[in-house]
Amino acid sequence: MERYDENKGALSRVYERESIMGESKKEIRNRIRRIRESMSCSEIEEKSLKITEKTVSQSWFKEAHTVMSYISIKNEIDTSYLNRKIVESGKKLLFPVIENEEIKAVAVDGADYATAVKKFGVIEPENGRELDKNEIDLVIVPGVA
Repeated sequence: MERYDENKGALSRVYERESIMGESKKEIRNRIRRIRESMSCSEIEEKSLKITEKTVSQSWFKEAHTVMSYISIKNEIDTSYLNRKIVESGKKLLFPVIENEEIKAVAVDGADYATAVKKFGVIEPENGRELDKNEIDLVIVPGVA
């Protein structure tokens, strides 16, 4: 959208919180959530495996030594496949753990680790060792829009 800016005396481009198609970020997020929630278990598994294979084939993944991922909840892609590949490829696997309002990077040993459900339904490893966040080469995060 363009508008006249009195301070600049010329037309300036104004970016609003809307996409090109006119949907707000909130509308896009809601639409994607509805699609994700309508997927069957087999669709989630199929997409999770595709995302895992696509991710592990990327140079930025291959070059990373320490990867922070997350443990999926609800209808998110199943990150257990990706987390297993991280470990199988000899990389350090870390998860975010929230303690006293602070996010810590916690390394786990292997692909089998005990978990606990925490605040807001987030799943975190029950044990592990904290690492310096500066050691992280790659962070995998969930996202909707």
